[in-house]
Amino acid sequence: MSRKLTVINFPKPGMSEVAGRATGQSYERGSDIYDSGLVRSVNVINNGVTATVGRNGYHTQITWDDHKQDWIFKCSCPYDWGGICKHLVALGCWVDENCEEKIEDKSEDRREELLQLIREADENTKNEILLELLLSDNILVEKLKTKAADLESSPGDKSIDELVAEYIKLFHEIELPDEEEALERSYHDYDHYVEPWEMAEEIQRDDLELQTSDIFDNIERLIETGRFLEAVFDIIALLEALRQFGDEIEEEDEDEYENFPDGETIELFRNYFYEKIQEAYLLLSRQIMKEETQEKILETIRTRYNKKIPFYLLEDLLISISFNETTAGKLLKILQQKQYRDYYSKLQIKLVDTLEDHDLKLKIYERFAGVNDQAASFLLTKYENDKKEYHRVAAKVVHKIKKKMNSEIFPHLDPAINIELYQRTALLMFEETNEIIYYRKYKETVQEFDYQELLKNYQQENYLLHSFKILIEEERFQEAYDLFIKKSDYILSDRVCLPYLIAPLSLKCYTYITQRALIMLRVAGSRDTYAEAGYLLSLLLAYPDKELKQQGILLIEQICRKYKNRPAMLDEFRARGISC
Repeated sequence: MSRKLTVINFPKPGMSEVAGRATGQSYERGSDIYDSGLVRSVNVINNGVTATVGRNGYHTQITWDDHKQDWIFKCSCPYDWGGICKHLVALGCWVDENCEEKIEDKSEDRREELLQLIREADENTKNEILLELLLSDNILVEKLKTKAADLESSPGDKSIDELVAEYIKLFHEIELPDEEEALERSYHDYDHYVEPWEMAEEIQRDDLELQTSDIFDNIERLIETGRFLEAVFDIIALLEALRQFGDEIEEEDEDEYENFPDGETIELFRNYFYEKIQEAYLLLSRQIMKEETQEKILETIRTRYNKKIPFYLLEDLLISISFNETTAGKLLKILQQKQYRDYYSKLQIKLVDTLEDHDLKLKIYERFAGVNDQAASFLLTKYENDKKEYHRVAAKVVHKIKKKMNSEIFPHLDPAINIELYQRTALLMFEETNEIIYYRKYKETVQEFDYQELLKNYQQENYLLHSFKILIEEERFQEAYDLFIKKSDYILSDRVCLPYLIAPLSLKCYTYITQRALIMLRVAGSRDTYAEAGYLLSLLLAYPDKELKQQGILLIEQICRKYKNRPAMLDEFRARGISC
């Protein structure tokens, strides 16, 4: 079955754009990550794409900024070695292969033109063209059968309970190898860009896809041919079966579960199924269902999801369905019941947007503003000219919504109206972004400010960089250097800290850089190690102290002659215009 491309409403970053923003090493590793199937939970949003990437599931995002006319690449991984990380490259590969830009919509004009041609053609011509189309496209044949037999709102031959039983039986029959067995089956030559576990996981996923492809091919065919209710019931059954099967696994000893040799394999199984179900949701979201079909889905929810089965299983499914105003109102009434009222914010807000009841919309937005960006954005826009109400809503949401929205809210806060809110938000933004401007804003409004008091709150590992930046801002360079030396890891890395310290502590940094780089070059290390040594030595050319800079130039010349067998180091030099 041919793969369908996701239509996006924003410019598509080509692989030349992605490659141009990455180092050669990151690009190769990112391509391997994508090829290994480690780009998961992909979500196409209005202006970009988000996903969890890699074995550690880093949150990765590529978005288009209309104002700057540029791409923004963000990843939660600790990479800070120049250019974008391998996870962003992997997501870029996914976008390149799975997305296409939306072409200017002229469908209505085209539709009218075709309808006019149909009206003008005689019956024989219409039948001849229709027959030709049907002979060339089996999906169209199935669609015609669905329409002729009025099957869109038919639940199919099997009940949800029968489907659940079949799926659980199938799950028990699935067999997956553990990592060691998977590696034994691999005939690939590894290099240092591909981790063995990545290859093993790819083999496990291939096995899983081979044993379950019929499930998702059937669901996709049901959706494509317009048998929407049957497709929805199949998805519901699959969700329930996964939940029941998961409960069975948890009751057993996971390490000895018959067909799943270890906990990681079980996790891979779950993730795979939920990813494939998300693909089905995407297909459903493009369909327009008859009201009769929507009503039957609602009736199933009323009868099946009161106490027997947790409703949360269905939230993403229902979000993917385009309910009309009548059925959206009915579903919203179900969700207004006590047991549902304070949950399922995404679904309730999607439903309420289809209604004309502005009072109800405002009521629901107020309830969910603290946990839903759309609700918060709606209220903040509504009250943008009412400072008192704006600050009331801001106080409700700033600690719970996304960082991007907080950065939009902060400039509109007025310390004269609510100084505590202003200070809390400034500090929150400093903690979220590490940008020193927010620390300064906080400091400006605190009487008798003592940075030492703030440093006490940043003792734990996650806030070491905040402590470092505060010390730099307060010109406590020796304390900042001591913190860097003591905790020189991926948080307080050479690349992050040294540029702040070179000017005020030239000699100390010179000694640190040369000693650390020489140690890296002397040992039999990886390409990464030698590249880092090259980066460190290139910093010597940025020295304001002319004497130390000249010493650095001479040292680099000596090292180039001595370590010609360190191409990664030489590449770093060339990238910075240093000839060797």
